[in-house]
Amino acid sequence: MKRLLAILLLTLSVLQAADENAATNGAANAAVEEASAALNAIEEVDPIRSRLELARRMTKDGKHDVAEKVYIGLLKQKLSEKERRDIYMEMAEALAEASQHAKAQQVYGEFARRFPNDPKLPEVLLRQGYLYRDMGLNQMALAKFYSVISTSLNLTGEELGSYQKTVVRAKTEIAETYYLSDKYKDAAQFFTRVLKLDGPIIDRAKILFRLMKCHSALGEWDQAIASARSYLTIASESGDAPEVRYFLAEALKKLNRNSEALEEVMGLLQKQQKESLANPEKWIYWQQRTGRDIANQLAKEGDFTSALQIYLQLVQLDSSPEWQLPIFYQVGLVYESLKQPAAATEMFDKILEGAAAVKADSPAAVSVAEVVKMAKWRKNFIEWEGKTARLVSATEDFRAKPEPAN
Repeated sequence: MKRLLAILLLTLSVLQAADENAATNGAANAAVEEASAALNAIEEVDPIRSRLELARRMTKDGKHDVAEKVYIGLLKQKLSEKERRDIYMEMAEALAEASQHAKAQQVYGEFARRFPNDPKLPEVLLRQGYLYRDMGLNQMALAKFYSVISTSLNLTGEELGSYQKTVVRAKTEIAETYYLSDKYKDAAQFFTRVLKLDGPIIDRAKILFRLMKCHSALGEWDQAIASARSYLTIASESGDAPEVRYFLAEALKKLNRNSEALEEVMGLLQKQQKESLANPEKWIYWQQRTGRDIANQLAKEGDFTSALQIYLQLVQLDSSPEWQLPIFYQVGLVYESLKQPAAATEMFDKILEGAAAVKADSPAAVSVAEVVKMAKWRKNFIEWEGKTARLVSATEDFRAKPEPAN
């Protein structure tokens, strides 16, 4: 068979070259005739298998147009029912791999029309659902995923057992499609149903992650907290764990459970980051975002002590001036609110000192310059406020002195 395939490939290359040169090279006609004769001779040995191998090779080599023509030619041959089914499946897969979704849909549709009772039909419908969703046709995708379930209901005995995995996948994809369509209520209902099923095929961590996001989008904070904590119970060191902790802290904050939110944030910021080695940028992003968002909310609500804890931990995440200087500014504001002007001034001085390390042509120069401007203003205000307070105090002391007796 390898020898046949090699001859087929050589023949195909000769035919292609001859076709390209036919207009300018009269000798090409002879090459075409010779190559065609060779191809006919090969097909007499095993025409179906030889062409099928050729189509597979063309697909593997990325020559999808050639592969498609070979598959079409094969389907015109006299084939057994099994051969025709297998070729339809292979052709559809090859077209999908080439991102020719519409053509792949046509082939899968033809398979479903010709073989309505085939055991592979649920899988075909599932693949059609994937293709429709990739094409942005979510309603049509949902229809196909629902069809998988209804088709599988007609299966009995051994067939039903072997297609349970396909049905679970279909139910999961229904939930996922609702989620991608921003229909969070429907998505949450289906994700919840899938979680109640058994079997290793169910990706519980992924489903809980989606479920948490659905509940958060719907403002169902208690359910979001439950989903997040269930996720962290089984996947606390996954790549998505820091994002889950962010949503958990946000949900706790929405319910005014500030102490629990603070605990989650501090745990995230202080956590040893062994899981971040695979994706440190993602880990740092969620640490920074979680800490910054929750600290800002706490400061805005007047919980300055809790906000200060987070800000001081945030500073340690990144030593770059563009990260630290804005945090120093927030710390300075918090110290002002806590009536600690000396500590606030120290923070503003750190900003003025740190800004010297930022080059004028640096991308961060503009934002750092703005922070420096605000820090100078706050420092001057504190100094003015202090002088004013001392003057007022001295005036009051003077007024309080008793007048000398006559």
